[in-house]
Amino acid sequence: MADEGSAVLTGTTGWSTNGILGKAVNLPGGSTANAVDLPDNLLQNAANFTVGFWVRPDTKSNWTSMFHIGDGLGGAGSYFHIQMQTQISGNTGLAASFKAKTGPEERVYANPVRDVVANQWNHVAFTRQGSTGTLYLNGAAIASRSDLTVTMTGIGPTANNWLGRNGCGDAPFDGLIDDVRVYTSSTLNASQVTAMYNEGSAVRYTFNENTGTAAGNSGAKASIGAAALQGTTSWAAGRFGSAVNLPGGAASSGNQVRLPDNIQAGLANQFAVSFWARPDTLPNWVPLLQIGSSTDTFFLLQSGTNSGTTGFGATFKAAGNPAQERLTLGSGRDLPLNQWTHVVFTMNGSTGKIYFNGVLQGTRTNFPIGIGNVGVGDTTTANFIGGTSWGDPRFDGLIDDFRLYGYELSAEHVTQLYSGRR
Repeated sequence: MADEGSAVLTGTTGWSTNGILGKAVNLPGGSTANAVDLPDNLLQNAANFTVGFWVRPDTKSNWTSMFHIGDGLGGAGSYFHIQMQTQISGNTGLAASFKAKTGPEERVYANPVRDVVANQWNHVAFTRQGSTGTLYLNGAAIASRSDLTVTMTGIGPTANNWLGRNGCGDAPFDGLIDDVRVYTSSTLNASQVTAMYNEGSAVRYTFNENTGTAAGNSGAKASIGAAALQGTTSWAAGRFGSAVNLPGGAASSGNQVRLPDNIQAGLANQFAVSFWARPDTLPNWVPLLQIGSSTDTFFLLQSGTNSGTTGFGATFKAAGNPAQERLTLGSGRDLPLNQWTHVVFTMNGSTGKIYFNGVLQGTRTNFPIGIGNVGVGDTTTANFIGGTSWGDPRFDGLIDDFRLYGYELSAEHVTQLYSGRR
């Protein structure tokens, strides 16, 4: 991916902390002045290339461009763009289009119709290899044609390159766009596009509602619904925006955040969890996170393990197996009170790692079980933040920005999460 220069936010386009990987650009729609100006001549003369990005539309309009490369002359000029809700022959949904300065427009779109969905994250990618163009939605190819004749060389020099608008006067994009990638010297294959899609956080609770008892999932896995604040759990100022305020108490208090059933569905050899925690107190065995079904099967992150003698720990237990497989940090190595700590647990195969504030704290390389062994028949029905199926005291403090990933985070990715760059 070559260095093509910087993009510039125009009009009232701003930033959002609710991106799929971290921050995102927030395009307000309304006026074509509200966009992201991409470098001139992006993709010029590229015979083989890939474009990929995440979008979360707040509203949808016909022909709205998410990604546009063009000369600014609209229908009389030349361009390559990717649009939602196209109307080529009735509703034709998501489409990629090429047009030279003369000649007809060439489009790639799906039949049956596929399109991005409002109010949830969608990953869009387009690959071009010679005369073949392939359109992807959420990691899967949805349309392809092998007879494209309009090339990026034919489109020529371009000085009107945008995210969120085009040169044809169509309604501008209203919503969030994140992690835009342009590969100008190679075409990603299908497995590489799928891997790009899988980099998104499957589940994310930002806890920015600051009202009510429901926290929405803004991650890529839209089938996982809202989390529920239980007991006297409330809201407070967080590390970013607002956070859940867990008051602690006995197990019978029910003071916890209830996560949806089967939140771990589809996870096997790799996964990661990330969140910010600010404890007021840390009683023995206090839970920060449980994914499981009962005291017989779970994944737990806890402070004060073994009466505090082994500090912070991560534990797995498979149903019907008495062994609890644990990674602990040791005496005195736990979350500090009354300050924010970024906590990450990652797993790849038999290796689990714990990070605090972007720094590796502990590793175990011989876990015999993992997240794929948790639950009963691949189902989990007792998933909590700040709670557990055990009779241990509930977490007392604040939790913010919980994320669940379907892959192991690299050390660099963990550092970027801690520093707020993702």
